[in-house]
Amino acid sequence: MREILVNGVMEWVRVVGARVAEMLGSSSSSPWWKAAEVLGLLAALLLGYYSLRRPPGVAGERAGQSTANPQDGNRIRPGAIRRGPGSVAAQNVPELVRTKMRGIRRITITVPEVLLDTTSDSQLFPWVGRLLRHLAALADVYLITQCVEDNSACEETVQRALQAEKLLYNVKDAAGTQSDENACIASHKVLYCSSSIGLTAIVRQLEPDLHIDASESRVQGLSQFVPRMLLISQNSKMDTSPNVSICSSVEKFFE
Repeated sequence: MREILVNGVMEWVRVVGARVAEMLGSSSSSPWWKAAEVLGLLAALLLGYYSLRRPPGVAGERAGQSTANPQDGNRIRPGAIRRGPGSVAAQNVPELVRTKMRGIRRITITVPEVLLDTTSDSQLFPWVGRLLRHLAALADVYLITQCVEDNSACEETVQRALQAEKLLYNVKDAAGTQSDENACIASHKVLYCSSSIGLTAIVRQLEPDLHIDASESRVQGLSQFVPRMLLISQNSKMDTSPNVSICSSVEKFFE
């Protein structure tokens, strides 16, 4: 993409250069008018050069990369809690989790049956809080729930389970000021949908490096779009592609 942009700008520079040469060689315009036109073209050229030099991602967040420099502590508002790579939490992540997370910057995880024990009182599995904090310290984590029946009741159940483990925080600024230091998932990254097709669409829109799901059909359908997939299943006999792993739980896969 960047190579295409560079080639386009270089072609534009050649066109502008030819136009300037044409104006300077023309005898029909006054010297002052020629100078104004040349200055206008040069200003446009400098603007294009500045746009080209801007680093990717300055306009927004991608794969957990903030526009703020994570190494510049002076830019973080006093009282803010630092999260993500370079934070204290990231330094405390076990080496095995780091190894399996190598190259992964964004994760999408379905909640029911993967994080939420639907066979009990709809509570998170005991290991979820600890593992999510490890994953969120290294990558951008999104949690997705398909609500089959009552959407409001479904959302309330998931929110209550996540809040019980103090995993959610509301973003008041880029640094997460005034949030619980144990919280690791921004509330706007907890998503809901009413169908499997909708969930698949959300995952494709987010473009994760790793997607974790308990549905064989979704894993099969997404495997051609997501670099790495993890199917949570106790006895799956699905024929997997090289980028698909199967494990009985997320905990066992990472730990």
